[in-house]
Amino acid sequence: MSESRANKSRAGGLTRAGHLAARGLMSCNLILGVVSCSGSARIQQELSPVDAWVGMVRAAHAQADDALARGRSGDAQATLQAALEQPIPHGVDTHDRRAVAQDLLFRMAEISLDRGASEQALYEASRGLEYGRVDDVFTLNLLLASGHAQRMLDQPAAAAASLASALQIERRLSARARRDVP
Repeated sequence: MSESRANKSRAGGLTRAGHLAARGLMSCNLILGVVSCSGSARIQQELSPVDAWVGMVRAAHAQADDALARGRSGDAQATLQAALEQPIPHGVDTHDRRAVAQDLLFRMAEISLDRGASEQALYEASRGLEYGRVDDVFTLNLLLASGHAQRMLDQPAAAAASLASALQIERRLSARARRDVP
């Protein structure tokens, strides 16, 4: 993550999209936690295939964080790509599969953007969007990454379309959140 983005996030100066991205990471962690804890009233001696997969994804994110902290963005991306390529066990529903894949690809796109590799970022964001477009933070993040990459590639019309789509999702999510507040 670039120095300025990292400092902005740590300082609490998140934009509305940044808050949504943070909410998305929390959602992903919640999904991963629910998947890993569901049906587990007792402590298991062996991990189920779903629990092992969730643990692998979490470990990949942690390893990517460590690599980024050491300035090794290539290692971070390789770790995330390896996690993406792991077989997904039976028992993980379609929504969770999509969310985890899109979250991994968004992180890869964000790392590419921070490195100035806008073509790679656009490729990764596009791969993520191939999993489907839903009104959620995972799709929103990928559209934002696409828009930023397209802007960096001097594709203003495509960037405007991606960012407009992201804005529409953000508005629908905000409206939904306002309705859900008691």
